[in-house]
Amino acid sequence: QLQVITTMTQGAAKVVKTMGPSAQLQAMMHDGSLLRGMAFVTGYWTDPHMNWLDGDVCGGGEEHCSGAPAYISNWRITTDSPAPPAPPMPNPAPSPAGNGQ
Repeated sequence: QLQVITTMTQGAAKVVKTMGPSAQLQAMMHDGSLLRGMAFVTGYWTDPHMNWLDGDVCGGGEEHCSGAPAYISNWRITTDSPAPPAPPMPNPAPSPAGNGQ
């Protein structure tokens, strides 16, 4: 069963979020959309009434945000599956023709 696991670390702090397994992820895998490519997407938005999204992690009541920029750096996408095969090597350039030799 397909799962997407996101691990965010900052110093010693670590948060792990898991998505799936689910019928939607399985369908993405079987219909080929995962093979055609996925994009890393993140957003930074705020609202005083974000509790529906944040859940118990951030407590209850109105949320307050400075609105300061957030920077994401030193990130990577990894997999726990075997490494993909190496891409094919490019064809050698053709040799010049008609040089009289």
